[in-house]
Amino acid sequence: PATAARTLLRAARIVRLEAPDSPKLEELVRRVLESDLDEPSANFMLESLLASQKRWEDLEKHQERRIATVTESAGRAARFRRFALEWVQRYKDRTRGARLFARALEATVANGAVPMRSVVAAFSLFREVYADQSEWEPVLGLADAVIERLEGEARLFVAVQAGLIAWRQLNDPARAQGYFRTAASVESGPPDVKDF
Repeated sequence: PATAARTLLRAARIVRLEAPDSPKLEELVRRVLESDLDEPSANFMLESLLASQKRWEDLEKHQERRIATVTESAGRAARFRRFALEWVQRYKDRTRGARLFARALEATVANGAVPMRSVVAAFSLFREVYADQSEWEPVLGLADAVIERLEGEARLFVAVQAGLIAWRQLNDPARAQGYFRTAASVESGPPDVKDF
């Protein structure tokens, strides 16, 4: 199987160079991925092909299959994060990136997984995307799902942002007070908490 996969990969590279629009390219790459779903070159070729054809749903489904093969929370969180970065940076799709960052955060806190890098950036992007749509409940839902498992600066940031949303956007001072209490337990007297 490994030899066959290498041969198929070589054939796919040749097709990519000589006839990049040929449907044979996708067929060859998918056959490689049948034997090794995480083969880097095949994944790069398939994702590039799907992106060039603007087949975003197919690309997302392919990534979901790759995520599904990871069983531990930390591994899933890392994969969600990696794909989120790809959607934001490579494909310029902030909405899909934000959804994947949210899932990365949720996977990070599940079963005590190792903390994810860039929690503040991930939560900020999620907040921005949903703020553009004036949808605040998903942001607070994510905050509620992760805040108790976060530590230090990440916990402070999420608590303050959630408190500001509850207070200023949803006009719910009681809910905001809970978030601000959490923020104050990390750092006494953040400026936004003092304003409240």
